[in-house]
Amino acid sequence: MERFLFECAVRSTLIAAAAATVLWILRIKSAAARHAMWTGVLGLMLLLPLWTAWGPKLVIRFLPTALQQPPIDGTRDLFTPPIPPPLNTLRSHATTPPPAGTWPAILATLYVAGLLTLLLRLGIGTVRAYSLMRCTVPIAGRRSANACAAPITVGLFRPVIILPISWQQWSEGQLDAVLVHEQSHVVRRDPLVQWLALLNRALFWFHPLAWWLERRLSALAEEACDAAVIERGHDPCDYSAYLLDLTSAVAQAGRRINLCGMALPGSFLAERIRTILESGRISPTPRHRLTAAAVACAMASALFAAATLERKPAIPPFIPPSVTPLPGPPTAALIAQTRPAPPPTTRQEPAPPPGPDIRRFEVGSVKPSNNPMGGVQGGCRGIDSKETVVPLGRCVITDARLSHMIGIAWDVSMLNLKTGPDWIQRGDDRFNLEAKAEDPRTATEQDLHQMLQNFLVERFRLKYHRDQIKANGFALEIGKNAPKLKESTADRMVFENGKPARGRPAVMAVRKVPMATLAEMVSAYGPGPTIDRTGLTGEYDFTLKWDDNAGPTLSTALQEQLGLKLVPEKVTISMFVVDSAEKPGPN
Repeated sequence: MERFLFECAVRSTLIAAAAATVLWILRIKSAAARHAMWTGVLGLMLLLPLWTAWGPKLVIRFLPTALQQPPIDGTRDLFTPPIPPPLNTLRSHATTPPPAGTWPAILATLYVAGLLTLLLRLGIGTVRAYSLMRCTVPIAGRRSANACAAPITVGLFRPVIILPISWQQWSEGQLDAVLVHEQSHVVRRDPLVQWLALLNRALFWFHPLAWWLERRLSALAEEACDAAVIERGHDPCDYSAYLLDLTSAVAQAGRRINLCGMALPGSFLAERIRTILESGRISPTPRHRLTAAAVACAMASALFAAATLERKPAIPPFIPPSVTPLPGPPTAALIAQTRPAPPPTTRQEPAPPPGPDIRRFEVGSVKPSNNPMGGVQGGCRGIDSKETVVPLGRCVITDARLSHMIGIAWDVSMLNLKTGPDWIQRGDDRFNLEAKAEDPRTATEQDLHQMLQNFLVERFRLKYHRDQIKANGFALEIGKNAPKLKESTADRMVFENGKPARGRPAVMAVRKVPMATLAEMVSAYGPGPTIDRTGLTGEYDFTLKWDDNAGPTLSTALQEQLGLKLVPEKVTISMFVVDSAEKPGPN
């Protein structure tokens, strides 16, 4: 709750500052105009909690957080996410926090206590004001009350002017001035405005603006009514004398009535008299300036009430050239910079551990790698695999993080992998894995991947589940003309990417890449998740160059250089979520 109230307080402060700036720039001197302007600020302040919680939002994106550039190292794997700092490092700099829930509970108690106190005062004042209305005595068509030492206006929706019993002794000019003053309060609904200001002060009692706004509206209401009296033709000196007489009457009565929901003439007396005597020097404000002030305040208020700041999505860094990973499943070659995953909309049960009837490797081992900065290599070679380096019927993966091995075993792109413990993605937690099927001459690549899944679940105590989420993304489609792609004759998939530099664009040179893999690469480098909808089933060679700053952008380069286009749409993303994992013990 304290965060919500703080946000409302900040927004209301910005709105009030904007209103004050507009009034100062346009030199608005009219008390009635300034009262109307601050009444609008009061109304917005009262509506801010509702607007902040349920109103429309205007998202303003600003510069993204700088990403950590990977070192230029030819042995590094193709796409390596930035390594987050270990949690124990962050915790070591933190002080011991107070017991959970202590401070929020204390702050909430203080706020509620202040709110109830001021609401109680407001309720008592409102009841007393209506009691005073019932105790009035009609004299010569006027309502009078013994409890009043000075004229007052009471009532929220049907304001009533109440005069002191001594009004019959006033001169005709004094009575007319008083009635014009109080009728101005009635016309402008000042008792209701003042009651709302007191309610706002109760809701935001911790904010100095609420207290200032209540006093400022009261002062401006009196100034506006005084101006109406002078405009009626009353002499400023005589009217000032009337006000001094009323103040003297209040002093002789020994009390000053202060009921919520009514205007009191004695407030800010010195300032009021000074303004009355100088009223002849204040020229009326032109209508066009009043209109400009109202429009400017409305626009600024809408901006500060609805604006929400968000960082732009960070652009992943490019990887140095001359990186040629060994063949393997397409997604294993794409160890891409992961983006923060949207919250899952559906959740499935975690996958159960393998039972005795599930196929396993005949023998397998996993050991820590001695090369924490190495590039992941290897894969699984079945009888139907195009792999030629790994021995038949084996899975051999070197210098790999657990996230790499998950990508190979479950054919998961790093963009669709949401890891649990931080060591799964950490660069210095790499492993060498080697496993052999019972009959290498009959094991297919799918069989080896199933065995690898079971092996990782057992050795790493891996628990996971899959989520299907909806996100704003893109579909990769064929452009207006035929695609500008060349069928590949290479024997394996190759990536050669050039990091952008001053005056040099980004370069993506690939061989033997299917469209699904290209969509994954666009997801890593482009504006959002991308799916393949080209309908092309072949494998292609191409070189793509783009520069998001100087142009062409990635989207334009796809259109001009490859004959493909990105179509915005809602896409369904299958996320592989790691719930927990443990580092394996000795084999």
